[in-house]
Amino acid sequence: MRHDRRRLASGERVGAAARRLRAQPGWDPRPRPDPVDPALTQQLGALRTADAYDQSKQCAACAAARAGGDTDALCADHLAQALGVKPS
Repeated sequence: MRHDRRRLASGERVGAAARRLRAQPGWDPRPRPDPVDPALTQQLGALRTADAYDQSKQCAACAAARAGGDTDALCADHLAQALGVKPS
């Protein structure tokens, strides 16, 4: 019995907190569509990759990575640039 009261009290606190959150201006839990156009994202990715490969032509680390026979190999920095992530 005592356990049920605590559970009910906890549920009431959660409900009250949810009501306070919903009452905040601008708060909307509904998912929104991505504002970025997928075609634009694809074009930017292609430009980023082309730029990374252009820069890799003068990069000694990329040349060393290509020495293994993979003509598309990139160093870690240029690979990160091509993928759009920060190098580690």
